[in-house]
Amino acid sequence: HTIGLLTQVLDKSGSIIDETVNEIPLSISQLYTTNEKEKSNGGTRISNTAEIEEIHFDDEGNSTFIINYGFNNDEGYLYETSFIIMQLNKKNEVNWVKSLPKALRYNNNTYKTFWNENNFELFFIGDPKCNDLTPSDKSPGIGEKYISSYTVDNATGEAVRTTYFNSEKIGKIGLYQYSPFNFSQISEHEFYFKCYKKGKEDIFVKFGY
Repeated sequence: HTIGLLTQVLDKSGSIIDETVNEIPLSISQLYTTNEKEKSNGGTRISNTAEIEEIHFDDEGNSTFIINYGFNNDEGYLYETSFIIMQLNKKNEVNWVKSLPKALRYNNNTYKTFWNENNFELFFIGDPKCNDLTPSDKSPGIGEKYISSYTVDNATGEAVRTTYFNSEKIGKIGLYQYSPFNFSQISEHEFYFKCYKKGKEDIFVKFGY
C-alpha cells in the first residue's frame, strides 16, 4: 500500500486553512522489504509499519521527516528495516525523499540524529553487509550489530554510510548498557558515549571520521 505525509496548516483558532498530501512512491517505501521467512522468529510479513520519529525545521523553512519503516510478521514481531527520510519546503512541496537500509532486525528503532549546518548524522545499530545499500532480502537475517551512521546532505538527501565498530565489543572489551540515543557530539566529526564494561566499570568511548 502507498504511504505518505499529510500536512495541515492551522489558524490561531485551530481551524484547518490548508492541507497537503505527499505520497511516498512504492519504489522508495518497498525498496528494503522482503516477503521471505525471517530466520530468527519465523513467520512472514503481514503488514507494513511507518512511524514518524522526528521532524526538523531549518532556517529556510524546510521540514525534514525521519520515518522508521518496517513490517509486522504473523508471529507478532516488529522488524524495522529502513529509514525513510522526506524533506518538504515551506510550501509543503517535496524537495527529496530517500530510503536508507539499517538491517533486518527485531525492534531496531533506537537511533540518534545530530543536525549540522549542511548535513545531519543519523546513528543506529546496523549490519555492515548493508553498506552497499543492498536490499534487506539479501542481508543475513538479524545480521551483525555495528555502530553505523548515515551522513545526509541537507540540500540533496544524498547519504554516505559509515560503519565504525562492533557494538558489543572493542577488541577484547565487552560493551554493555548503551544505545545510540545516549550518544553526544563533540564536533561535526567526533562523538562519544558512556557505557559499561565487565564488572560494571564506567567507560567512555570516543570515535569519529
